[in-house]
Amino acid sequence: MEERRGFPVGHSVSSMIARGEAALEGADPVTAGNWFVHAFRLGSREAGVRLEQITPALEGLLDDPTEGAGANALLGGIHLAFGTQHERALSLFRRAALSGNAQGMRGLGFMLAEGMGTTANRSEANEWFRRGAELGDGYCAYNMALAARDGLGMRRNARDFLARLRQAADAGVPEACALLADQYNARDEEEDAFRWYLTAAQAGHVPAMWVVAARYEAGLGTAEDRVQAVRWLLQMMHRGNGDGFHEALRIARGMPAEDVRTAGELADRTADAEAILHVVGNR
Repeated sequence: MEERRGFPVGHSVSSMIARGEAALEGADPVTAGNWFVHAFRLGSREAGVRLEQITPALEGLLDDPTEGAGANALLGGIHLAFGTQHERALSLFRRAALSGNAQGMRGLGFMLAEGMGTTANRSEANEWFRRGAELGDGYCAYNMALAARDGLGMRRNARDFLARLRQAADAGVPEACALLADQYNARDEEEDAFRWYLTAAQAGHVPAMWVVAARYEAGLGTAEDRVQAVRWLLQMMHRGNGDGFHEALRIARGMPAEDVRTAGELADRTADAEAILHVVGNR
């Protein structure tokens, strides 16, 4: 499934988990695990439990000639996400990377860059990021963009920064989408900036959700839409960030109750929308 190899923009956590469960029913724990990883990144505890549960199945696939590379990369990612067995994670990533797996290259590059389970080596990390980016991995491209921008293990190069950043954003990497939006915003290209902030928000980037809500309220780069403004402020709560609730409450004071409820439904936060209506006395 190609879709799981990038960052699945626009999928809800529940849909990611459902896709993972469907893959498990089809006896494909590697695809299932990758969907669970995406949901886990968005704060799903259920996905974390499912990742722990499929670990034995992945262990059994490490030497499989077809699924082995993906299983090694995924299991390395699980260890890394849970903060356990860094040295083993490094070994799993290296094994996957040497088999030509881009996710393995991404994980190996990250651990080399951060000095996790090994001595930090940004130059070697960049080589793996470069190889992964050439295979289409968005996170590898994003790391190469940062290296080119900041001179990490290489000379600064503004052209390479923008090219790699665009590659990463096109792959749906949330941080890359937000950073690309910043580039457009700096040039006052508001519609393009909004489009990329929205893409980042759809991929779970909390700061972008805040920006998108503000731009919907102000009609900056898009049509004014208070329903969408409240929706994205409530959406932040899925990531454990409740700061948007008070802003949503402020905006909702001038909205019809039906619109507040619609915002809550769009954000999958219907109980919070009802709480807002209770406070503002608009039922």
